[in-house]
Amino acid sequence: MKGKNLLILIVLAIVLAALAVKKEKVNTKSPPDVIGKQVFPDLAVDQVEKITVYSGEGTATVVRADDIWTVPDRYNYPADFSKVKDYLMKFSDMKIGQVMKLDDKQKTAMRILSPGAGTSNITKPVGTMVELGGKGNAILASLLIGEARMKKPGSDMPDYGGYPDGQYISSDGGKNVYLVNTALNELPANTKNWLDQEILNVMSSDIREISITGPGRKDTKLAKKKDSTSLEVEGLATNEVTAASKMYSIESALTYFKLDDIADPSTKIEQSGLDKPVLFKAVTQKGEIFTVKIGKKKESTDLLYCKVEAALKDTGKQPEPKDENEKKKAEQATKERKELEDKIKSLNEKLSKWIYLVASQKIDTMTPKRETLIEKKEEKKKEENKTTSEASPVNTSTQK
Repeated sequence: MKGKNLLILIVLAIVLAALAVKKEKVNTKSPPDVIGKQVFPDLAVDQVEKITVYSGEGTATVVRADDIWTVPDRYNYPADFSKVKDYLMKFSDMKIGQVMKLDDKQKTAMRILSPGAGTSNITKPVGTMVELGGKGNAILASLLIGEARMKKPGSDMPDYGGYPDGQYISSDGGKNVYLVNTALNELPANTKNWLDQEILNVMSSDIREISITGPGRKDTKLAKKKDSTSLEVEGLATNEVTAASKMYSIESALTYFKLDDIADPSTKIEQSGLDKPVLFKAVTQKGEIFTVKIGKKKESTDLLYCKVEAALKDTGKQPEPKDENEKKKAEQATKERKELEDKIKSLNEKLSKWIYLVASQKIDTMTPKRETLIEKKEEKKKEENKTTSEASPVNTSTQK
């Protein structure tokens, strides 16, 4: 019995030892309860006052002061708040989907390699490091962003490439690597891509007239006639008509009118060419006047210096209302006028201190020469006749 019991005890000891080794191996892995948890559970986005992005391109920074996000490297021009908010919420909500066990070679392949602060022109496949700062230069969170995980195309679209549906990241400088289902591959790594790019947004349907004037060119004026929805060139000869196909790019010139960069506000007016500008002036149905002053190209770029102003047409003295109905209309008109005045004042406060840099391609489409907007009636008629003739050939065969 003693020998048999001893054998049983030995077998039990071996089993327990094996279980202990197995348990130890399991415990060396990341706890399973990390899956589904937030990467930054304690991050309070309302305490973030600075976002710094380090990448192979260099360093980009946006800061918050007096509840306004700005870009220090672009003369403290306002940042695109929608981008700032979007990425702060992504960092706050980001959850761990998978824990990755990678060696150094795999980390390099996935760009889980910090670019380092202040570095640029790196040839290694580095990732992007983002630091969220709080008061007193405190670092509230840091995130190393590697490659995106690409979702493979479905069997119904085999010829199309995949698209990013997740990101390989590390919140501790590369020690632990996680896969999250938040795509971060479009995080702006270039300073100017954080800028609030919209200057104006005037719908083409609101435009009543446009004038384009400037040195070395004929003045061009376009207007919508009564009950017309399209602009027409004014001052046409009897044998001329407006080239309707050319109107859209001019009518919509101020729809989502965006900057490409910001110029140094101290740039001298002679250097920018804004002392002798081309003027693009648009007047809306409500009497708003938006003027874009266009100067020279900035040296070694394809960007032109621009200033933008807003004003209101003078409505003149209004007649005294004769009855209660006219009085109500006058009060409503006064209210609407006050709202427009406040809008224009606010716009000018935003626009007046900046010199914008806008792509020449955009400027070219909004400032064509007058002669390119006109067609000859006779030429147009010949072209129509030619088209009709080609579409409907005459049958000259003899019928029997």
